[in-house]
Amino acid sequence: MNPPPRNPDGSDSPAGVRQRPVGAPSVPPCVGDAPEGPEMSFDRRETGHVQGRRILAGFKYGKSLAKPMHRVSRATLGTVAIGLVAVFIVVGLVGGGMLGSHSAAGSSSVGKNAAHLTPAGIAPAAGGAIVITSAFTGPTPFPAYETIPFLVNFTIGVVNASIDPADTTLFVNITNSNGPVTSTAMAVTTGQTAYNFTVDPTSLDCSVAACTGLPQVEYSIVVFIGEINTANATHAKASNTHPFFLITTPLVASLISPINGTQVPTGNVSVSVAYLGSWISGINLKIYSQAGILLFQHSMIELTPGVPVVANWIAGTAGVYPYQIVVQTTYVPNTHVFFGNITVSSKGGTVFYNVTKWSNQTVISGLSGPVAGTLLLVVGLIVGMIVALVLARAVMGKPAQAPPQPWESKPGAAAAPNTCSVCGKSFSTPEELAAHGKSEHGMQ
Repeated sequence: MNPPPRNPDGSDSPAGVRQRPVGAPSVPPCVGDAPEGPEMSFDRRETGHVQGRRILAGFKYGKSLAKPMHRVSRATLGTVAIGLVAVFIVVGLVGGGMLGSHSAAGSSSVGKNAAHLTPAGIAPAAGGAIVITSAFTGPTPFPAYETIPFLVNFTIGVVNASIDPADTTLFVNITNSNGPVTSTAMAVTTGQTAYNFTVDPTSLDCSVAACTGLPQVEYSIVVFIGEINTANATHAKASNTHPFFLITTPLVASLISPINGTQVPTGNVSVSVAYLGSWISGINLKIYSQAGILLFQHSMIELTPGVPVVANWIAGTAGVYPYQIVVQTTYVPNTHVFFGNITVSSKGGTVFYNVTKWSNQTVISGLSGPVAGTLLLVVGLIVGMIVALVLARAVMGKPAQAPPQPWESKPGAAAAPNTCSVCGKSFSTPEELAAHGKSEHGMQ
């Protein structure tokens, strides 16, 4: 390509473009100030591309505006653009890598003191996370068993946040072994750390004023504190629990038979006690003589609730007999005693004595029942065998008579000595008779 023609003055500026004299101040172009002549010439080709032959660009160095204008070619602008793009890519990669490594470090620090990102414009709370504390301060000591109503004092403390109605939530809950009973929201005062709560029929949601219908189970008072730090949008919560048992029924016990102060005659006296109370483990009636000697004692704990136990006491002598109803409870104090007197008159009465009489009821005196029975059994067996033999002889009768033998005489006849009973022959000696019977008659 041929170089563009130079101007008559020897400069390379396009024709018609004014040149700033040397030393003249550089004036930035203003809106509306158009050059007198064309600054750029373009060749429009059929492909639709536009080729600029000369582009005038001014660069400022430092704060000076008096620097000369430099001519920048299209290739130079392309190089600068590519360099800027490369710079942005490098910056993006480096920044992305740093953010990724920070996120990975944050995700891998679960369960540790991980540093979380703080939103812009919000400063973290001084000292770190919110810490909440709570303690029961009264009654001191906190008894295991309480009679309603009673007052509970407690304190709360918050670190890295403030106690105020906007940020602090305070609840007092009553629970038992069956589940929640009531939940009461407490009013929070700015900066106040000491609070109190009354356990009464209202807070226990009793159906009756004395709360006698409540089950005898373990209860708990639970103080719940919630805190929000609006400065850094963090929150925390904590609770404190103290167990206790409720004494809902005041303890009373009295003698209902005989009624205290009334006179009873000597003899058998029926005694009975009625009582009410919570957590009763035992109750005993004790009757003493005027000298303080224990005469009678009986457990009066009801086997069936509401049904008093009746016992019998024998009052043999007239006089005044002090008595004590001793009630045992699981709470302290464990022993409770109710006193009174029973007056016995001498007008008389029926006295029943239990008498036990023993006698030997066996057949043989001096032998126990099993031994006597065994002996009688043996005797019975012997007597039975004898009777059986006698009966057998009577039933069987006499045996049949055997036929006559040759050497025997016929019945009713006087036979000669050594005479054969079969043929009637006589012999001089028995040997001859025997030989005759053997040979003639086949007798053995």
